[in-house]
Amino acid sequence: MVVVKCRECGKEYALSDNENPSNFACECGGTLSPKIKRVPKEAIKETKYCSNCASEIDVKAEICPNCGVRQQVSKRYQQEEKSLILSLILSFFISGAGQIYNGLGQANNGQIEKGIILFIGYLICWALSFLIIPAFILFGIWIFGMYDAYTTAKKINAGEPVKKIEDYF
Repeated sequence: MVVVKCRECGKEYALSDNENPSNFACECGGTLSPKIKRVPKEAIKETKYCSNCASEIDVKAEICPNCGVRQQVSKRYQQEEKSLILSLILSFFISGAGQIYNGLGQANNGQIEKGIILFIGYLICWALSFLIIPAFILFGIWIFGMYDAYTTAKKINAGEPVKKIEDYF
């Protein structure tokens, strides 16, 4: 998003990145300054109107803060429900695959990275399994991967926060 300012009255206008400021004029008839200020997407607050009282509310709001009526959440902001059994079965056959499945389509919940690290750790322990200790670690990674994939999918479906790989250290 790009913000441009009128040279005469000082009013600011928000334009898309692909819009050319020279194609627009201010309501007062003034020209928009070519001096462009980029606004990060995080700074832009998306809003919608309450289905009951028509108050302007945050687009992610589930309940209107003005009248208290539950709102229908846009599909864009709903999390995809994860299959508990599929995530468990994936981790049963390939350690870390359940975590990768749980991370797909989610808003950077750290599960893909966790799945990759589990898979690499599993491969290293498997390669060293002729020694006694890595074989026990291999079994532990396998069990942990299945448990974590199942419980993480359950948390995602409940809308609870999930642990990222850095939360374990």
